[in-house]
Amino acid sequence: MKMTIISFIFILAITGCSSGAKHITNTDSVAEMAVASVASDDSELRADEKQKYSLISNVTFHVLKQEYLKNEDKTNSNVSVLYRVYQKFNGSNDNISDQFESVTIPHIVKSTLEAKLHLKENDSKWLRLKASTIVSQQVLDQWTQENYKAEMEYWEQSKQGLTFEQLIK
Repeated sequence: MKMTIISFIFILAITGCSSGAKHITNTDSVAEMAVASVASDDSELRADEKQKYSLISNVTFHVLKQEYLKNEDKTNSNVSVLYRVYQKFNGSNDNISDQFESVTIPHIVKSTLEAKLHLKENDSKWLRLKASTIVSQQVLDQWTQENYKAEMEYWEQSKQGLTFEQLIK
């Protein structure tokens, strides 16, 4: 466990050294495993949403469960890291897995809203949701509370307002 956390810090140090935003998206990487081990219980879907989703034969979709910011990088205190936690439902191989994405903001920001506004100007493609993503009520509530207008997140492969019921049809 200690080695995993050290590896995670090392990866963040490397990604934070550049002036641009850097991405970590490989779900099998040590960084994601470290993030998974330190992620709070808030990454779980709300109780009322857990029963909403199940595998659909030959359909792959995602649920954006959580979006959060970390400013506690011990190796580079001048950066912030924005994380997204997805749950992937792969009906082709009957598998459900958690996936993590992160992007380094090359300076400190105070909120996820501020991080997303930076990305809107500098790396808007990172804001795009994974294909066929249902945004959890928890994330929608967070966006509402932040007064965030999700404009860059939705695209032709991940339509706004996508529901489980639409995927079943």
